[in-house]
Amino acid sequence: MQEPAGPTWLGLRQDLMETLTQCSVPPARRYAGVAGTRPARQAVQEAAAVLRAAERPLLVAGTEVARQRATRQLIELSDRLRAPVVLEDRRGLERVGFPTEHLHCAGLYTPTAPVVRDADAIFFAGCNAFVQFEDVGIDQVPAGVPVIHSHPDPDHLNRVYGADIALAGDQELVLRDVLDAVSDGSPPSGPREPRTTAAVSPAQIRRAALAGLEGRNPITATAAVATLTDLAGPDVTIVNDSTTAASLVLGMISVQTPDQYLATSSGSLGWGMGAALGFQLARPDRRVVAVLGDGVFQFGINALWTAAYYAVPVTYVVLNNQSFAANGAAIQRYRRATGRDADRPMPGVDISGTDVAAAARAFGVESVRIRELSELGPALEDMAAVAAPSLIEVMTDPADLGPAPF
Repeated sequence: MQEPAGPTWLGLRQDLMETLTQCSVPPARRYAGVAGTRPARQAVQEAAAVLRAAERPLLVAGTEVARQRATRQLIELSDRLRAPVVLEDRRGLERVGFPTEHLHCAGLYTPTAPVVRDADAIFFAGCNAFVQFEDVGIDQVPAGVPVIHSHPDPDHLNRVYGADIALAGDQELVLRDVLDAVSDGSPPSGPREPRTTAAVSPAQIRRAALAGLEGRNPITATAAVATLTDLAGPDVTIVNDSTTAASLVLGMISVQTPDQYLATSSGSLGWGMGAALGFQLARPDRRVVAVLGDGVFQFGINALWTAAYYAVPVTYVVLNNQSFAANGAAIQRYRRATGRDADRPMPGVDISGTDVAAAARAFGVESVRIRELSELGPALEDMAAVAAPSLIEVMTDPADLGPAPF
């Protein structure tokens, strides 16, 4: 509970676990986390001065903005600066801290995006900055651009790419202080319209994908994700755990509140099957849909027993391209970088033959396998009416390993 909050592992010896004792239960309120901390005043003033002086400031909405309920403050800061906002790099993003259909939202942070290349000041608000599993061959931050980085955990500051100004503290308090400091200074010079009015919204991306891919067989991951995200209303939480579709989901989902999207920055496969159950139990008022790949499904299949035994009404959507896309994508990146083995079969990728829907039924989970895109919408509606776990297996193109993740 105390910042920097996070998962905690508690280990007790077996003899303690088996010992009988008499004790009173202590009052939980005495062990609650301490109040959120504020950043240093001088650092806030320096950050505000940089943002006010910038002609093309860029704000980056990180996971901690969402977790610490600071979205409203980030929206106000964006409006004040008339600055575009991009979501944290996909590899670090776990929750969405800025509405994706907002006029100022300019998609995901990528170092090659014009909105990033043109920035003359970047504020990484509540971001990991960055989670890198391998050498991506390009600096993630433009050279010579002033960098402001905020995070509730000081250990995350200046970890990979150094920051000119580091702001440690609760993100709601950080953004509130920066907003106040920016507002106290002179207004931005001249009328500056948001530079993101030409940005393509998630809804536009979905419509374009469906117009170009509907009716195509086999089903592409793009078409399946476009259909799924188009039907996901504000009361639906999507748990994103798919190598093939991870960036597709994030690019197409319309998010207004942080509870609509969950992912992980750990790089672990299979976590989403259990995480979806935990979130559904914590928020029974929401419908939870977990988007998985068939490889991910095989990592976390034991969650189906828990789901069925406790009748947790999560819907699993498994995109089955009969391939281990995590391996395939890594091999593709290696071959592009080296120019080697382009025509050789990819080892460790073929996992064809698994009947995912049948495996789910064996655990007592209602399931269906579909091969036509037109069947996905009705299947989602049918499973929404099931007061127990359900699974939809979508047979997708085996050659489709999804867009390049980096």
